[in-house]
This record gives sequence, structure tokens and C-alpha cells, in this order.
Amino acid sequence: MEELPARKEEVEHAEEEQIIFRTLCNPIEILDDGTG
Repeated sequence: MEELPARKEEVEHAEEEQIIFRTLCNPIEILDDGTG
């Protein structure tokens, strides 16, 4: 997870909240409902 500009503790807390990190990936689509 060296690619993340975050402290180790921040990453650990995010993972505890079931955040999934997909590093070194490019988005292929951005979904927007128009509400900003």
C-alpha cells in the first residue's frame, strides 16, 4: 500500500470500515446522478 498518501493508521481504520483499496487502477467510467 505504498501508493497511498496516508498514514498506516488511517489505512487500517479504513479497512476496518470495509473500505476496499484498488491501487494502480484506472477508472473506466464515472457515474453521476447530477446532484454533485
